[in-house]
Amino acid sequence: MKTKSGFTFIELLIFIVIMGVISSLLAILFQTMLRNSAAINNQTNASQTAAQCMDWYTGERFINGFTNPNLVCGSSTASFCTAPAGYSVIATVTCSTYYGDTISYKTITVTAEGTTANTKSGKAILSTIIANY
Repeated sequence: MKTKSGFTFIELLIFIVIMGVISSLLAILFQTMLRNSAAINNQTNASQTAAQCMDWYTGERFINGFTNPNLVCGSSTASFCTAPAGYSVIATVTCSTYYGDTISYKTITVTAEGTTANTKSGKAILSTIIANY
């Protein structure tokens, strides 16, 4: 008597159904990822722009000292902090009080934000405190 090897028709149908379910789930996941990719790109652009501006401010502190004219309390965005198309950058320097000391600390806050419908989902806010030491 010969033994037959292979798959039955029912086994093949079950395999096809399982593969169909898995492929439809993967298609939905891929579609969701494509829909969110623009928002992730906008967020990355805003973060990079804010970090570039913050690096400039902290570099000014390192090179020119705490009393640097670009770090005057109440000043706003420096000319170096330029934004790419579709974004705006706002940087502010404020005097801060810590432990009763009102003249030795400044807080720098940089906000980069999308300004058009295509970039509106991108926003980054960075803050740092510098001290006169």
